[in-house]
Amino acid sequence: MTIDNIQAGQVGAARLKLHNLGSEVLHITRIAIESDSGRWTLERASFEPPNELEQVVVVPAADGDAPIAVRNVVTGDCSLEESGDPDVPLNIDISYLAREVGVGQATLVIWSDDPFQPELRLPLTGVGNGRKGEVSPRFVRAEGDTSSVTIRSLGNTPFPINAVFLDLDMDGIKGDDDIGCRPGERSEDEGAFTCSSPRGAGFQLEPFDGAEGGRDEAEVTVYHWGATPPRSQLVFKSNTLSVGDAGGPAGFFIVPIGDSSSPTLTASVTAALSFVEADGLYSGSTSLTLSHSGSADIEIASWGILTSGGALAADDSWLVNATSLVDSEGAEVSFPLTLSSGETVLTLGLNGSSGSTWPESISYVLYHDGVAARPLGFDLGLVQPQ
Repeated sequence: MTIDNIQAGQVGAARLKLHNLGSEVLHITRIAIESDSGRWTLERASFEPPNELEQVVVVPAADGDAPIAVRNVVTGDCSLEESGDPDVPLNIDISYLAREVGVGQATLVIWSDDPFQPELRLPLTGVGNGRKGEVSPRFVRAEGDTSSVTIRSLGNTPFPINAVFLDLDMDGIKGDDDIGCRPGERSEDEGAFTCSSPRGAGFQLEPFDGAEGGRDEAEVTVYHWGATPPRSQLVFKSNTLSVGDAGGPAGFFIVPIGDSSSPTLTASVTAALSFVEADGLYSGSTSLTLSHSGSADIEIASWGILTSGGALAADDSWLVNATSLVDSEGAEVSFPLTLSSGETVLTLGLNGSSGSTWPESISYVLYHDGVAARPLGFDLGLVQPQ
């Protein structure tokens, strides 16, 4: 089931009709939505018998709750005889909050006493209206002779990719020495480092369709015979400036490339922000772990904050001024920050008042020179103090 064409920040809704095609009454024992995003809601369930008012029923949310009985419309050993009852399906109303442009996915799970399918799992897709794309993987540490990178459209509006190239000096500009990605397989005779794009160096990504191998995606092969590519990056450039890596240059999707010894960086938080309230002021904190593997140091030049809509918060916003980052000794972290191999644990703090305009969620991005997603993001999820 897909809920499409939702404006960012708005709620879309859909209704699923569940029919009983068996020869006995079907008992729905539990209904739930599996999702980590907090954007999906099981609104209600109901019946609409002919010539009667809608009958809202209580949704069984846990084992032991009273089941919902869905009448059968056929009977007999082969389910070929009509029961005489009208076909009254169970209506299940679902909503999706599109906090931003792009796709959100979940699973609707229905448990029942159906002997053939006691657990029914239905995929759910919500699409925020607009253009959005992503690349996967976000970086390449070469192993073997080739690596594959896929770019996908995640919105319901097409957008162009106007250039695909290997950026050897990592300046984001297609220079004379950089390598364009064109159709066809490459051979080692063409050079130790090159790339291939079946759709060429320019193409259009169609709206997300959920199918594998459709026109909403394109795959590029990077050839690095001997698994020793130079430090570089694969660039997808679009003239549509509303797309690109979150927090990165407008219109650019960038995939850093290195070998197995190149320094990599990951960022993770231990838990959601836990707030302490005093006199209308809220103070929240959590631990941020930066993990660095590789022999060379990594420099983090700066960091940024992405608000609920994915926009980069301005330097003078209250959210930037209310965020702090301190080291294990309680000293404020200054940038550029140089990391050696291993783990560095920092404390991320956020302070505000009951009158502050709290975003629903916050993501942070780190601008670094390692072989990792660039910029590297980590998500705090819902941060509004309760």
